[in-house]
Amino acid sequence: MDKYALINYGIKLGSKVLGISEPSVVFVGNDVFGSSKINAMFLPEESSIVFNEYWVEEALDIEILITCFHELRHTFQYKSISNQHIGDEQIDSNKISLWKKEFDSYKQSRGDLVAEDEEYLLQDIEVDAIAFAHFMIKSLFDQRTYVPDILKSLVSDRVELFKLSYTLLEQ
Repeated sequence: MDKYALINYGIKLGSKVLGISEPSVVFVGNDVFGSSKINAMFLPEESSIVFNEYWVEEALDIEILITCFHELRHTFQYKSISNQHIGDEQIDSNKISLWKKEFDSYKQSRGDLVAEDEEYLLQDIEVDAIAFAHFMIKSLFDQRTYVPDILKSLVSDRVELFKLSYTLLEQ
């Protein structure tokens, strides 16, 4: 499977699991991101996931799927904030308020999952997206993803909640 077909597969599968409509997918160059280290981002206003095409060409298949699931979880979060989510997972109003606050004052990653990026990593929307990607990869391939040390317990707790909410659908 080529990398672009893999992205389509990841977007379709993740959207189905989350109970959301598929966002549009766009490919752009490094110049749009300002860094070759940023692989993708969710743009709420357009309901689209934008991939760095240079990163896609160099990425491993597993990294592409991790990124698809991570960005799809941001799509889910935004749809939950906007009352557009129709899936089974129930999100309480305090969580939705926190997600809205974090989307409104988003702390951008510098492109490195390192301790200096703590402000970015510790946002609940990022913990949630990292945990969802971890959950999906573990469920599909029985592989663990990299989780920064400062997030290990937060991600582990969130993964346990996902296990209660999601049963992976047949691919």
